[in-house]
Amino acid sequence: MLRFKKMLQILCLGIIGIAVSMVSFNSSVSASELESEDSLREVYENALNNGELGSDVSFDLWKEIYEESKQLEASFLEGTSSEIPSIAARASYSMKAGDIFLTNATVSSGIVGHAGIAINDTYILHIPGPNKTTQLLTLSDWKSKYAGSNGTTWVHRVNSSDLASKAATWALKNYYNSSGSTGSQNIKPSYKITTALSSTDPTYCSKIVYQAYYNADKDVSGTWVYNRSGIVSPYDFRSNVFYQTPPEVAIFTK
Repeated sequence: MLRFKKMLQILCLGIIGIAVSMVSFNSSVSASELESEDSLREVYENALNNGELGSDVSFDLWKEIYEESKQLEASFLEGTSSEIPSIAARASYSMKAGDIFLTNATVSSGIVGHAGIAINDTYILHIPGPNKTTQLLTLSDWKSKYAGSNGTTWVHRVNSSDLASKAATWALKNYYNSSGSTGSQNIKPSYKITTALSSTDPTYCSKIVYQAYYNADKDVSGTWVYNRSGIVSPYDFRSNVFYQTPPEVAIFTK
């Protein structure tokens, strides 16, 4: 009987030990999750305090976009054989007005990605980030900043030269020069990510490209671009901007 009681005591202690270990393990997981949440909130608060994010962008909205951008970046990098053009096609790429440039070479306000739009066969219009205004870059300049050792650039082209041309003109006249000239800049918007998709100041990279195509589509057919609200991230052009995603015509990487 005494031996049985001792065995029972040992068994009970073992069960208690396992239970304590399980509680401790669950607590450590929760702490890790909390730490991750706190880290994200710190990034969000810094972007808010630095003026990179508008006060209308809640933490939950920002976190949703942050997580989506990471997932979409992963899908970009994986790619598929049907989406990636041949090496010959990439080598012979010739820039055209309306071409959409997407890259993973930058992170702004914690959100991965950057976007620009070709306004003719020479220049790409974009806004590089906080404390900057819109700029025109040549393809060579763009690749030196956003391809090679800095990251990867994907180029998409809509299957309508009329829509693409109108989008390029809209971007140039509303974000660089009101007369449509590339010689001098008389429009200099500030940079900030907000949920206002109709205004042009402040603005951010992917908002410019979205607005250009959305407004151009009004003059074409109204059947190309979704009527979006909130924030448009660079990687949204891969799945959440056009009714049919524009095909990829070039990739610039290492």
